[in-house]
This record gives sequence, C-alpha cells and structure tokens, in this order.
Amino acid sequence: NQVDDHDESKWSDEEFDLYMRKFFPESKESEISDQEFNIAWLHHIHYNPHHPEHWIYYDEESNKITVYNMPDKYIAEMLFDWIAMSYKFKNKVYDWYEKEGKEKLFTNNTRSKVEYLLNKIKKQDISNNLQ
Repeated sequence: NQVDDHDESKWSDEEFDLYMRKFFPESKESEISDQEFNIAWLHHIHYNPHHPEHWIYYDEESNKITVYNMPDKYIAEMLFDWIAMSYKFKNKVYDWYEKEGKEKLFTNNTRSKVEYLLNKIKKQDISNNLQ
C-alpha cells in the first residue's frame, strides 16, 4: 500500500542513523555535516519515487541529464508530503513552491500537473484548514 510504504526507507541502515544525527543529534559531537547527510538523502530519493529527484537520470557518457514524467500517484504523494511540511513550518504549500519549489527539475508535463493542483489547493486554501 502506497500510504503504508511512504518513506519506509528511513528505517533502513542506510538512512536511520544519519537522519537521527542530522535532525535529532544527542550532542554536538553526534551532529553530522550536510555532506555526510547527502549519503542518506541519495539513498532516500532512489527508494522513494514521490521525490522528483527519483525521476532524474544522469548519463555519464553524454554528460546529459534526462528528466522523466512522474506518475500521477507519486505527484499526489509528493504534494501530500509538501502539505505536511508546510503545516510543520507554518507556511502555505503554494507559497513555498513559488519561492523554492519552482527550482525542482520536472518535465513540462509533471510541472503543469503540480502547478494545476497547487492552484486548486490555493483556490480552496486546503492547506490553511490544516493549520
């Protein structure tokens, strides 16, 4: 089930300890650098297709990046993730997208779906009802 499996990889050996040390360090000595955390993040995006980075392919031979369409079910999961984070950080998901999310690499198809849904959310102000 997609909901049950959401971010399940955070429990993996590759992610759990690094996430704990990044977001909940026990002491100053247990903190990790962004560079160290990138190892967990790289694992996370490869195992969780609701992250747009999952759909980016780098071809070493041609030194080209190809971005693929995200399936609708992962777009929806990504938006729910963003809404949860906007709730946590007390902002609006559509405002966050305008400031930071537009930098994400999406195909035109995926971006148009994301922006369409964010506009619907803004129109209904769904995220405001969650705060």
